[in-house]
Amino acid sequence: MPEMLSLPAQLNHGVDIPRELERLWALSPAEGAVEVDASTLEKLDSSAVALLLEWQRRLQRRRQALVIRNPSAALTSLLQVYGVGELLAISSP
Repeated sequence: MPEMLSLPAQLNHGVDIPRELERLWALSPAEGAVEVDASTLEKLDSSAVALLLEWQRRLQRRRQALVIRNPSAALTSLLQVYGVGELLAISSP
């Protein structure tokens, strides 16, 4: 089983989001669900939501799923504010 990926502590306007997306994409296994630990993500804004949705779109084109594990309270709240929580597979402990 592949190791779970982790999101950084910060995904906001101060981060090079396209570069971070490419980093995560490169680390994604070529098949099966991609699981990512989001427990450390605390400093975020709409950039984080855009990154997660684009990553998911790319995976869906390869018939894969993105599963977000242990979402931080900040991430959960932001997904609710933008109304996209139901578009992402979220798994809390």
